[in-house]
Amino acid sequence: MQFKFILCILLLTSPFVVFFYLPLFPESISSDPDFLIIGCMKSGTSQLTYFLSQHPNIGCFYDEVHFFDNNFDQGREWYQRHLPEKSEKVFVTGEDSPSYICNERVPSRVFSMYPNIKLIAILRNPVDRTYSHYQMRVRRHHEPVSFEEALAIEEKGTASDIKGRVPPDYPYLETSMYVKHLERWFSFFPRDQMFIIFSDELKNRPLDTLNRVCAFLGVPPFAQMPAEDPVLTRKYPPMNADTRNCLEQFFTPYNIALENLLGVPIPWNSLNRIP
Repeated sequence: MQFKFILCILLLTSPFVVFFYLPLFPESISSDPDFLIIGCMKSGTSQLTYFLSQHPNIGCFYDEVHFFDNNFDQGREWYQRHLPEKSEKVFVTGEDSPSYICNERVPSRVFSMYPNIKLIAILRNPVDRTYSHYQMRVRRHHEPVSFEEALAIEEKGTASDIKGRVPPDYPYLETSMYVKHLERWFSFFPRDQMFIIFSDELKNRPLDTLNRVCAFLGVPPFAQMPAEDPVLTRKYPPMNADTRNCLEQFFTPYNIALENLLGVPIPWNSLNRIP
């Protein structure tokens, strides 16, 4: 944008000056994304995006574009206008829309436009993610009932007419069934086209994890740990112990299936804890 403004001024003053100064102002290019952070929501996608946006060679929008789920009818040119611009320095760009992972329409839409795009998914302990999802909706005044009541409403599969309650776009429990979503994505994209991070890794070994992401994206590693976004720290009351125990049992078969799908241990299983 700065280049275009300067160019207009030069054209108005002297068209001949442009040819002398043009090499000093490399044009930014609006183009297609190289990667997508597809989710999962409440698993650390915003923090990951904040980290990557500090890399000198990565353009990554902090705001969620939601093109492939909510704005697909706007078309490709609209999408390109909502992506970071590439330049001589910024040669890898992408965006973070954490509901992509669990939206059934998104994988085929992404594949139809960008079959070679790189995908990044960050997965969190499903029990903690589910509770964090609920607490986010409480903060937004969309959820006036208790966590246990909200889960019961979802399991019954019935619409709730409770005053002040806004039904979630993505159900709490189903969103945390990662294996179902990843199987859908892998029916379109090969496994090596998706880089999967566990939120425990980003929390406990952040620089190492970020540099593995950099290697996946084909950019140099971070020289030092980038700054965290302090706004992302949220505090809320702990989950009821009995509810946690029930949820751990509920997600056990999905966790086992996820390990089988990925071929690696998942850190929220008691025997696979990351130190």
